[in-house]
Amino acid sequence: MRLLYLTIILGLFVVTFLPVTTAFQSVDLDNSLLPPSIKHPMGTDELGREIYSRVLRGLGLSLRVSIAAWFAALVLGLFIGSLAGYFVNGWFDKTVNWVISLAYILPFMFFL
Repeated sequence: MRLLYLTIILGLFVVTFLPVTTAFQSVDLDNSLLPPSIKHPMGTDELGREIYSRVLRGLGLSLRVSIAAWFAALVLGLFIGSLAGYFVNGWFDKTVNWVISLAYILPFMFFL
């Protein structure tokens, strides 16, 4: 089981941080709309671009954006939480508590 987790984490790292082949953008009209095969695991689109490499490229971009958003939320939350904890019963602490209470009152779908 650990080997499976390690393989998944390593695969996500490779997709996220290492460049994928350039087959996702090279146009080859001779190979347009090919079905899945050994050479093209997910086939090709109407311009002959390999779908598998395009999916990996999109996955890498999505993971980079989500990691950046997670890190930004972590830093901002730690900073605001530290300030609210330092100034206990001050105006900043009361403001943060009011904003959090307001966020809990409103339905979650409101923020989407």
